[in-house]
Amino acid sequence: MPLASRLKALRASLNGGPAKLAQRVPGLQKQTLTVSIQGNSLRIALLDRQKAVSWAHVPFNPSLLRNGFIANSQGMSQVVKNTLTSKGMRPAPAIASLPGFQSICRAITLPRAKDVAPAEVVPREARRLMAYSERDHYLFWQQVSAKSGTYLVVVTPRAPLVSLVETMKLAGLPLRRVELAPLALAKAVAQGQSIVANVESDSIDIVISINWVPTVVRSLWLGDEPLDVDSAPRRVAEELTRTISYHNDTNPDARLSPPQPIHLAGGFPIEELAPVVTQETGHPAVAVLPALAVARDFPGPAMAVNVGLGMH
Repeated sequence: MPLASRLKALRASLNGGPAKLAQRVPGLQKQTLTVSIQGNSLRIALLDRQKAVSWAHVPFNPSLLRNGFIANSQGMSQVVKNTLTSKGMRPAPAIASLPGFQSICRAITLPRAKDVAPAEVVPREARRLMAYSERDHYLFWQQVSAKSGTYLVVVTPRAPLVSLVETMKLAGLPLRRVELAPLALAKAVAQGQSIVANVESDSIDIVISINWVPTVVRSLWLGDEPLDVDSAPRRVAEELTRTISYHNDTNPDARLSPPQPIHLAGGFPIEELAPVVTQETGHPAVAVLPALAVARDFPGPAMAVNVGLGMH
C-alpha cells in the first residue's frame, strides 16, 4: 500500500473512532507488539493481556534522530529489525508512539444538538483554537465523552509521522495504530485522575488527566541542554510545578493538590528524581507501576509508554 494510503487509513481509524480514554478503565489488549523511541533508545515490548511476554530496551546512534524525531528511516528500521532478531521476536502488526514534540492536544466540547456534525465542526474549531498549518500538520480527533460532547483533538507535524510510518514499513511492521507518546503514558497509569511525568536525558513529557481525559499535555525536547543527574531533579520539579499551577488556574473545579501523587516514568533514574520532586512540589512522587504481570527485571518506568500503547 502506498505511504499516502497507509496514512489515510491510519487517520480514518482514529478520527471519530470510539472513545478509548474516557469511558472505561484502560486494560491490555490481546497480544500486541509495541514500539517506542525515547531518548536515544529503542523500546519494544510484546504484551499479552495481563503480562509482558518479551521486551527490549537498546541504545542506538543518536545521529538517526533530528530534534527528537526519526531522521533516517532506513537506518532506524535496521535497528528495529536487528533488535527483533536478537530477542527472538517475530515481525507483526505493531502499535508505535510518536514523540509529542511540536504536537498540540486539546479537549474541545461541542453543543449537544442533533444538527451538530462533528466531522465538520471539530476540524473547524480546531483551526480556530489551535492555529495550525494544514499543509504541515495532520489533525486527529476522537470523542472521549458522549455525555458532555467532549472531543480530544490532536495536531501533529506531518514529516515526523511520515518518517515513523516509513520506518515501520521498512522494518516489516505494518502499523495498527500510532499514538502520541504522552497520551500512551497517561493510559499506562490506569487512573482517572493523574499527574505523570516521563523523563529522559533529552526530554520531559508531562500529562495531567481528569476523568480519564488529558487536560494538559506538555512535551519538552531539551536539545542541546541534556539533563544530567545533578540538574535533572530540580528542572523536572520546576516543570511539574509550572504545569500543575497552569492546570489549577485553568481548571478551578478540578484542582490538583497533595496528596495527589506524581507518577514518574522514563529512562532517567527515578530514585534521583523522586525526593526532589516530592520536596519541591509537595506531591508525593512515585514510580509508575505497570498494570500487568512482569518479571523482576522488567524495566517498568522505562517501558511505561509501551505499556500504555498496549492498552485499549
